[in-house]
Amino acid sequence: MLRRRKDRFFGRTLLRTNILLVSLFLVLGLLIVMFPFTYQLTRRLLRDSQTNSAKQILEQTNKSVEFYLASMLEAAEYVASKPSAQTFMAGGTAARSDLEEHLQVIAGTRADFFHLVLLREDGQLAASRTDLSLNPHRDYKEEDWYRRAVEAKGAAIFTSSRVENLFLGEYPWVITMAKAMYSGERLTGILLVDLKYERIESIFKATRQDDNRAYFFLVGSDGRIVYHPQQQLIYSGIKSEALDEVSVAGTDIETIVVGDKLYIAERSELTDWVTVSVINEATLVAFPAEWIWAYAALGLFFVGLASLLSWLAAKRLTRPLFSLQQSMKRFEEGDLDTVADTRATSEIADLGDSFNLMTSRIKDLIAESVAAEEQKRQSEMLALQAQIRPHFLYNTLESIIWMSEIGENEKVVEMTSALSKLLRAQIAGGAEVIRLEEEINYTRHYLTIQSLRYGDRLRYEVEIEPGLEDTGVLRLVLQPLVENALYHGTRHSRRNGLIRIAAKSDGDLLVIEVSDNGAGFKNAANWRQREPGEEGGIGLKNVEDRIVLFFGPEYKLEIETRDRKGLADDEMTTVIRIRHPKVTL
Repeated sequence: MLRRRKDRFFGRTLLRTNILLVSLFLVLGLLIVMFPFTYQLTRRLLRDSQTNSAKQILEQTNKSVEFYLASMLEAAEYVASKPSAQTFMAGGTAARSDLEEHLQVIAGTRADFFHLVLLREDGQLAASRTDLSLNPHRDYKEEDWYRRAVEAKGAAIFTSSRVENLFLGEYPWVITMAKAMYSGERLTGILLVDLKYERIESIFKATRQDDNRAYFFLVGSDGRIVYHPQQQLIYSGIKSEALDEVSVAGTDIETIVVGDKLYIAERSELTDWVTVSVINEATLVAFPAEWIWAYAALGLFFVGLASLLSWLAAKRLTRPLFSLQQSMKRFEEGDLDTVADTRATSEIADLGDSFNLMTSRIKDLIAESVAAEEQKRQSEMLALQAQIRPHFLYNTLESIIWMSEIGENEKVVEMTSALSKLLRAQIAGGAEVIRLEEEINYTRHYLTIQSLRYGDRLRYEVEIEPGLEDTGVLRLVLQPLVENALYHGTRHSRRNGLIRIAAKSDGDLLVIEVSDNGAGFKNAANWRQREPGEEGGIGLKNVEDRIVLFFGPEYKLEIETRDRKGLADDEMTTVIRIRHPKVTL
């Protein structure tokens, strides 16, 4: 046996080696001669080229932002230096009209200004728009930009992008420049310039590279994003950047590697903002198109030559075996109708015939097994569903006769109708799984009959969690549990009987409980070993067997019981619980 295995393994290995030697020789020769050297050289050149290009664009972008914000700062300084502005901020009101005219003229020449406002400490304002008024629900002195402007002692500060909610009825997306104004040593107010966010956005969009290998974003002095091409993803937490690392960058260009990203950062001396370029490391080694074509052409030549030689060597030997292997694979994946091609050499044709004979026999055996198993399952389900206690039928008919003799015709009609519906559900065909509401109604018919028999000695309650009425449940599983609660629980008790049916959800499971206030369930742990006719005998076993047949062995009946002694009359002593997956009909 060992000898045979060794020969077979050697034969398979030799065949595979003969086929692959020529291919591997040519392909590995190509890789060994060209790839390591050219790849490393190209990687280095491309990385340096992309990094230098990103640095140049970054420096240009930073200068563009500084130039633009410098012009914004000049306009602010011009406003702050106007005598009318200083008079207004010092508390005078006569200069307000002249000041607002100046502000309107400046704002009219700067379409990128959204607000140009002087805010006094007493809450008065002069603005480039006459319809502007403060939001009564916001205190600008509690804003972060106000605190920073006061701490800057007259120097201008720039905020990150934000929603301006200081003014009534307007909530634009802006970048704010704020500057504290003084009269001597006394703080008189704040000069506020709200810049339209779209202006900064347009500067960065103009720097976007055609090949999309890099993108740029801007970080404020507070470490928050001023601009990012995917700003909504940043705010929603879907995308993140290494803000802590780039926020410490200096005024010289710095290169920072975080994970698979290369960050190139430069801090602005004017605004203290950090302009950042981001390049994915993987894109740095992307080959130029002409190199790719050259490598591809050379590689295709060697691969084509190796493939031709391999195909010529392997065609006659491997094609029949490969066909038989594919047939086996399809059969393994479940295609029982697959047939092996026997048009090959004699030995392989014999293997194909044997395979076809085997698959035909297996298919017949599977069909026979499936049919037998289905027939067995249907027979077991029908046998379990058909069980009903004859003495219940006898006692019910006796009660009908007795009530008829004493003239209680309405009760006779009610009991007869309930019995008719009960028997109809018992013997009717149809689906094995029905709506929970239908099963509850069937059980109500049974309880109606028993209530008429026992009178005030028996009452029952039904509680169904809203929304479960259409959930699927096995037919005829509740009545045996209710019958067990009646005959082995409440009937032997001296007090009035109470049976409660409850249905509720437990995650993906449906839980149905039948409880009673009877004498309790004796030796509940061993109820499955009891003989038919004993307490908890055939009725409970019937229900559990059907549940196991339909849902699987992990779903069994659960029984909880406690001693009747010391309990109130309406306290439950026994709970029988059905738990199985919810079924959607």
